[in-house]
Amino acid sequence: MSSNWPLVPLYELTTKVGSGATPRGGKNVYNTDGTAFIRSQNVHDNEFSFDGLARITESAAKALDGVRVDTDDVLVCITGESVTRTSLVDPKALPARVSQHVAIVRADKERLEPRYLKAALLSPDIKGQLNSLSEAGATRRALTKAHLQNLRIPLPPLSEQKRIARVLGAIDELVNVNEQLASTMDELFHSIWTKLCTDVATPVAKLTLADFCTTQYGHTAPATSAETGVQMLRVTDINKQNWVEWEKVPFCQIDAVALSKYRLNRGDLLVARMADPGKSAMVERDVDAVFASYLVRLKPHRDEMSLYLFGFLKSSAFAEYAAGAMTGSVQKHMNAKVIAAAPITPPNAAVIAEFNRIATPIREQLATCISEAQRLRRTRAELLPLLLSGGIWVDDSMGPGAEGLEWA
Repeated sequence: MSSNWPLVPLYELTTKVGSGATPRGGKNVYNTDGTAFIRSQNVHDNEFSFDGLARITESAAKALDGVRVDTDDVLVCITGESVTRTSLVDPKALPARVSQHVAIVRADKERLEPRYLKAALLSPDIKGQLNSLSEAGATRRALTKAHLQNLRIPLPPLSEQKRIARVLGAIDELVNVNEQLASTMDELFHSIWTKLCTDVATPVAKLTLADFCTTQYGHTAPATSAETGVQMLRVTDINKQNWVEWEKVPFCQIDAVALSKYRLNRGDLLVARMADPGKSAMVERDVDAVFASYLVRLKPHRDEMSLYLFGFLKSSAFAEYAAGAMTGSVQKHMNAKVIAAAPITPPNAAVIAEFNRIATPIREQLATCISEAQRLRRTRAELLPLLLSGGIWVDDSMGPGAEGLEWA
């Protein structure tokens, strides 16, 4: 990335660069409350995740004072498959310490705006440099303290850094609004399912999923981020929320025969049989994609049953069944036969029709929110290198909150 700004190494712009540590006693000092212990699973690109956020005892936290996380610290994953993932710490996670798999990069705020630092580390050029460094001379990908300290980033004036951070932050806020609306739509969908489809005085019969759909195991192939072939839906793409973020789904190579066999269609249901058994998803739009081998496809006999069955797969009744039906002492799993044997008590056809009438526009609105969030992320990704290079700059001459973008 050519830049109109000087390139300055991070050791000149930070007050701390360093990785965390493992608490003495390991998982034995984990607690239900106390100081947060941030691990790589909590650090995603431009997003801090509270999923699986561990807590450690007061004594363990005191022993790790040297890896204390402060407000506005930038966190970078430095080992394994998550290497180079970068986010700001969420203030709600503080007080916190970090594991040895995560580095703290603390900006000198007199020279470097933390939100601008995060943006710089997420830019394609700098992330590419970090990925290359992480792959040099080792069997496991890793970044060292020296790699981060010597990394050179474009350094516009501090006032321009703050303006860039405001523009990108405004886009991030819009992404969050759309995702929150999607979550609200999802909650409404499941509330309606519970009210209409479980509070039924005269159910049709007590049947199983096998009475309503066929099952099929998925395709075995390596996944790649390179946009070649078709997308391949995996367990990790369906076990975080009740919809699929297709922009994050990787790709795979597949021949025409296998593609015909495993191609996903609108209305298909997927259930994880391994890795996170029982988690499920529904294909809610036309996609050029297949599904991976740890998933089982449920294909409804009738299209009008898809939404109802999706609600069932997300219900407490199916969760309880799955918890009791899983086998395996080391890795829990369920096969297709077990999944299809889940008991289900459907309402009559009139109730299903009424549910579809109400629920369909709700799921469509949810999909619109997710699509808008994805569009905004793409816009952010396109703007980021231009802003960091000085190719365009932020014009706030019209006053606070009225920034515009000008070409250099």
